[in-house]
Amino acid sequence: MQGCKQFEPRLFYQISLEQYVPADHLVRRLAAVLDFSWVRPATAAYYSHTGKPSIDPVVTAKLLLLGYFYNIGSERQLMRDVQVNLAYRWYLGYDLDEAIPNHSVLSKARRRLGEEFFGKLFAYVLQCCRDAGLVKGDNLFLDSTLVEANASLDSITSLRYRPAEYWRQLEQAEAMPAEELNDGDAGDPADGMGQKRPRQNRTCDRKYSSTDPEASLTRRPGQKAKPAYKTHFAADEANGVVTAVATTSAAVDDTAVVPQLLEQHEQQCRRPDRAVGDHLYGSQDCLGYLQEQGVETVMPPRQGGNKHGGFEKRQFVYNPSQDVYRCPAGQILRRRRTWKKAGKASYAGDPVVCGTCSLKKQCFSAQSVSGVRQITRFDTPYVDRAQAACASRQGRFLLRKRQTCIEGLFGQAKNFHGLRRARWRGLTKMHIQSLLTAVVLNVKKLLKSMGRKSAVYQRVRVPSDVLIYKKLYSLLFLIFVFFCNKNRNVFEIQIP
Repeated sequence: MQGCKQFEPRLFYQISLEQYVPADHLVRRLAAVLDFSWVRPATAAYYSHTGKPSIDPVVTAKLLLLGYFYNIGSERQLMRDVQVNLAYRWYLGYDLDEAIPNHSVLSKARRRLGEEFFGKLFAYVLQCCRDAGLVKGDNLFLDSTLVEANASLDSITSLRYRPAEYWRQLEQAEAMPAEELNDGDAGDPADGMGQKRPRQNRTCDRKYSSTDPEASLTRRPGQKAKPAYKTHFAADEANGVVTAVATTSAAVDDTAVVPQLLEQHEQQCRRPDRAVGDHLYGSQDCLGYLQEQGVETVMPPRQGGNKHGGFEKRQFVYNPSQDVYRCPAGQILRRRRTWKKAGKASYAGDPVVCGTCSLKKQCFSAQSVSGVRQITRFDTPYVDRAQAACASRQGRFLLRKRQTCIEGLFGQAKNFHGLRRARWRGLTKMHIQSLLTAVVLNVKKLLKSMGRKSAVYQRVRVPSDVLIYKKLYSLLFLIFVFFCNKNRNVFEIQIP
């Protein structure tokens, strides 16, 4: 018989949220592992001691956590979901007859609390991961990813002045010589890291987005140009927990934030023994900075561009005992020039030999001014140490693990937690988004570890008599194997 469900709303209900939220729901697991009681003392300075009470900052923190966990990009949509979702209401502490806060509470809280509070939230979750034994801190993975800005290509416009001319005008307006602007920390080698690349003809220095000026125009091979930011992560090797976060415009070199990431990791954990990154981190400045800090660099050195258009640099064999290079034709390239300040040396062949060489067209172009092939080499041990670390067995293992670990983190962040595109505009708000994304990634690691521990206690115990029989069978099998090895001729088949 076909049934027919009819619904008539009641005037009164006697229900409790506690009985309608499943015991294995995500919000119950979040409530079990995260204690937000520290939020109120940490944010007390941002509120007045008089006036109308605000929304509890603990509720604000939980709302943002839910929004990033379930990838709800719109704050209006988040409040609509809280309105009808019993589990969300239970986690936030709002009963069925209580009104949900307005969506503007979240934007006001972001402006009031700033990135300092969200940095504390990230540090708290990281401390929970450390207490759970998920962080060792000895091997550090470094990587970055592009995040599309909340602006379209139609907002791209040209700068009125080139950057060099703009700074020159500022100096003249302030009547201050250029040397005095850079006197503060000239001795710190970390200040100029990632700033020595050619900047005169880059498109990102000549164009900007009028919608989001702090984003920079960038383009990857096979993709269209777009205004974007960069999110930089440092992750621990043990379980892939994010230990440091930095955010820059897309035009900033990856090595520029290495000192910042290293400092954050050292404050939260300890100084790492090794830093693992791809070739974008293998610059002379970055390798030297890390090695001077006592950190082993498992990073492939950067390979410069081949302006000659011929044989690549790796096809030239360097002889350290004689300090010369041997070209593919077997000729010698000797040291011709040394830049002590930059730590580089230039090697070149004999013009007579290069001019009559049969491989001349394959080695360098005919438009070469010098008429010889030149090779540039860093005159410091940093690159050699990095190459040795990458070639070692442990180095190869760490490079493979870095690729799967931190690339997996960025994959999760983009596909499931909204890091593919900036939710707001401005570098500060983009950094808040990066921090909250890292918080969610670390909380997932924490919940997974707690699930493993609970599964250990819930494992079904094997009866003792079954264990005895298994051990007996194993012993009999070993005796049989020993007998077969001792009397092999008994089982050998004689072939006539």
